[in-house]
Amino acid sequence: MDLYPSDGSFDEFKSPDITAWKLARAAIEHENNLVNQRLTWLSTSQAFLFSAFALIFLAWTRGDMKGSPFQPVVPWILTAIGLFALYICLALQVSLRQAFWAIADVTQFYKKLKNENGFGSRTPPLHRWRKPPFRGILDQHFLPGSLACLWVVILGVLAVSQSPPMLSKIESFTVGDALTLLAILFALVCGYIFGSWKKTTSAGFDDES
Repeated sequence: MDLYPSDGSFDEFKSPDITAWKLARAAIEHENNLVNQRLTWLSTSQAFLFSAFALIFLAWTRGDMKGSPFQPVVPWILTAIGLFALYICLALQVSLRQAFWAIADVTQFYKKLKNENGFGSRTPPLHRWRKPPFRGILDQHFLPGSLACLWVVILGVLAVSQSPPMLSKIESFTVGDALTLLAILFALVCGYIFGSWKKTTSAGFDDES
């Protein structure tokens, strides 16, 4: 069978396999553009907010604001910055998750169409989608969530530093208490990752057996 006849009878717009491939690629490129925009927003916003937080915190701890009318409200300003940064991380985590799920749905639909109709001999691979290592932990999908965890830690340290009773409790922490807390946090993170992975495993990775 001549895949590309030289008599001029070939018309890509009347070829179901090429049309299906183009439609799927257009949908994936659209979602990839959204992912790129959201990651750009994430990196830009987090760099700005973290720089603002760090500069205000350093000026406050060095005593540069001593006598300033803003000194009493510095902890509240830092908290507001941290909470806003945390909100951005969570909002972008949700939107990124939806974008990757949309790409997974398009991929699965195209592969089903391809298998049912025998498409693929005249088209390149839809994309090279490999399984992320360590069950997706090193995937960009979880970057906003990781930054959100970092902001939670920063805000937690800020809250403890402003509460003498909490500081005294922290000082009385034993190694066992610290390990228990870390185990709980690790379990929560793993639960979220595996919950997200359950959806992602249906994406039809190219290296999936």
